Amino acid sequence: RAQLLRSFGARLQAISEAFSVAVVCVNQVAADMDSSDSAGSKPALGLAWADTVTVRLVAHRREAVESEEECQKTPTLTPRTLKVVLAPHLPPSSVQYCIDSDGVHGIRT
Repeated sequence: RAQLLRSFGARLQAISEAFSVAVVCVNQVAADMDSSDSAGSKPALGLAWADTVTVRLVAHRREAVESEEECQKTPTLTPRTLKVVLAPHLPPSSVQYCIDSDGVHGIRT
C-alpha cells in the first residue's frame, strides 16, 4: 500500500508540474484508538502519504457565531480556519473564512 501511495503521489506531482496546476488531496484525520494521548489522531492515508506532500494545510471549524459582520449575508455561520503547517515557500500562517450559499468568504480579523 505504501509503495502504491508514493507512486500515485509522484504521478500527481508530475501532472502538477507539467500543467502548472495545483493538486489538492484531502487526507482525513481519524482518532488513534491506540494512542495514550487523549488528543491522539492519525492521518487516514498514513505516514507513506505524509512523506509525499510538499505543502500541508489544516482546516478547522469553530463554533457557530451570531454576527453579520463576519460573513456578509449569513447571520449564523460556522467560521473556519485554514492554517499553513508545512510549505517550503510560505511562513506558518492562517486565514479565517466562512462558506455559505454564495461561496467562500474571508473573515476580517
